[in-house]
Amino acid sequence: CIIKSNTAFSTGGGAYQGRFYNCAFIGNSAGTAGGAYGALLNNCTVVGNSGGGLGSFCKATNSILYFNPGGNYSGSTLSYCCTTPGTAGLGNITSDPQLLGDRIHLSSPSPCRGAGTNLLYGTDIDGQPWGGAPSIGCDEWVPEPVATLQDIQFAAIPGSFSINGTAAGQAPLDVWWLKGGSRLQGKTFLKGSHTAT
Repeated sequence: CIIKSNTAFSTGGGAYQGRFYNCAFIGNSAGTAGGAYGALLNNCTVVGNSGGGLGSFCKATNSILYFNPGGNYSGSTLSYCCTTPGTAGLGNITSDPQLLGDRIHLSSPSPCRGAGTNLLYGTDIDGQPWGGAPSIGCDEWVPEPVATLQDIQFAAIPGSFSINGTAAGQAPLDVWWLKGGSRLQGKTFLKGSHTAT
């Protein structure tokens, strides 16, 4: 599941209690614990939640808890997690997880690749199998290309819009935007039509 842009007045913007496996909590907000409160999180990615990522009484394993202003893990048990601020626990790391622009998928140089423990449930958020040494977070990095569409924005000028996405996979990548099966190139009004972002 992707649990995104929810709000709670008091606690647990994304989730209040419950069990979550292979989920992403993005951009949720609450007075405290914008991402989740009192929850069990296995292989989850909790990023960009205001009021902190986790509140008290959470148990997280193989999870990314990063980029959450006011991150607070008091009373929580974390193991094999990528966190900021750092916290005690077996296998925890504090390095930037190096997520793609969608804040779900791991980039090739991510320190979360293969850094988890074998406490696994099902497949990753894309339905792909976990590796022998699984990644931390909801995504298992694979060498096959992954493309994500982040947003489409329409401008005030009639007929003007922008499409933003990110592509990743085993380098080197050859990235192209297509229209009608043909590569978009050589036009002055196109920007980034041959880049990974």
